[in-house]
Amino acid sequence: MTVSCPPGQVPISGGAYATVGQPLYSNMVALVESMPAQNTQGAYGWTAAARSGPKPLTVTVHAVCIYAPAGYEVAEQYHFTIDRNAPLVTTCPTGKVAFGGGGTVYGGTRNLNQSYPGPAGSASPNQWIVSGYDVHAEQLRVDGYAICADPIAGLTTTRYTHTTSDDVAGGVLQCATDKKVVGGGAAVTGYDDTLVTSRPLTAAESGARDGWQVQATGNSTPHGVDLYVTCY
Repeated sequence: MTVSCPPGQVPISGGAYATVGQPLYSNMVALVESMPAQNTQGAYGWTAAARSGPKPLTVTVHAVCIYAPAGYEVAEQYHFTIDRNAPLVTTCPTGKVAFGGGGTVYGGTRNLNQSYPGPAGSASPNQWIVSGYDVHAEQLRVDGYAICADPIAGLTTTRYTHTTSDDVAGGVLQCATDKKVVGGGAAVTGYDDTLVTSRPLTAAESGARDGWQVQATGNSTPHGVDLYVTCY
């Protein structure tokens, strides 16, 4: 699924979630792609994909759109072969910061299990990190994208770790008072866990578009996931 920004605007970040009309458990549904949508004129929206065993599968896509800030560009890496669970790091040009990013994982039973700003824990990230998992493959082909622009004062990135023995790890990480969500991401901590949701809150949900929601699940327990939110 792909969603387009309003005319004249560009995606500064985006996200998606997948559902199968029943409670999440085990490794039954997984995001495999969440990344900026691009054409010959540049980035124009957000695109995402998922896979599951049960049907019907529903994928909902979100794009955070703005008028292009100074220095806006999308850094990208195509078709890199990496070990499963190994990070593919896409770095912004010198002097720029990563507002958002994403990636896609190729393969029959692949999962997207990391898509987050880095270096991990940095308040001013200049990288976007993605990785994937496939129970049937030791190596995966992965694309990575970082949405970059010149730094702006007041931009903050926060990380929170959630670990649980329940079927789903995650939650909502909100911005400080009077700040709005710019972007966010997630990284599972379980070996074969996968991302099901990594996306911005809507105004209807939070009243202010001020947070990022993450869900992760898998076969092993406990489940764990790092949540990231970038705010301004």
